[in-house]
Amino acid sequence: MPVFKVFMFIGKSGSGKGTQIEFLESRFKNYSHITTSNLIAQSKGPFSDEAREISKNGELVPSWFVIYLLTNQLLKLSKNKKTIQAIFFEGSPRSLIEAQLLDQIIWSLFEVKPIPILIDVTDEEVKNRLLIRLVCKKCGKPVPPELLSAHPKKCSYCEGPLVKRKDDNLAAINNRLKFFKNEVVPALVYYQMQKRLIVINGQGSVKEVSQRLLKSLKSKKIL
Repeated sequence: MPVFKVFMFIGKSGSGKGTQIEFLESRFKNYSHITTSNLIAQSKGPFSDEAREISKNGELVPSWFVIYLLTNQLLKLSKNKKTIQAIFFEGSPRSLIEAQLLDQIIWSLFEVKPIPILIDVTDEEVKNRLLIRLVCKKCGKPVPPELLSAHPKKCSYCEGPLVKRKDDNLAAINNRLKFFKNEVVPALVYYQMQKRLIVINGQGSVKEVSQRLLKSLKSKKIL
């Protein structure tokens, strides 16, 4: 059985984090995939409705609530830590404080340090991808960029209808890029200073990026 690992996939919106997580998940039999947006959507409690409204408006849900949700999820997973092989975080941490707190929580529960992986793409590439992006209305999965030229009508995963997200417009994209620079980059610097950050060139096809990711993880003996 592989040694238990926690991966944190970080990147700008449209960088392909989720796609690369799916690629890496195929190498594990028992794993958990954690996305903050799903936890917020499924949460129940006094602040949950307000958090969903904040998220719906494209604004930042407070870190204290995000950490609360992530901690609860990790506590549940820790009960099965003898059988689970990996945990994948998609889009977390979103800030320096979240990176620092998650380090402490994960070490306390699992006695491992998370492996932060940056899928690195240029701002221009983000705009090019998001302005033409289509996502499934049913399952939320995006259509791989290389398949868009075929003008697909249905999701290849669940056959749900494809739609364009309302926030995939230039103004919203610029706001997300600004947020990444101001909030997420300090977390990346935190990991860099500890020589933990793995940077993967996210430009090119899905297959090319997956090959780079696999090569990097194997060279570092993580896989």
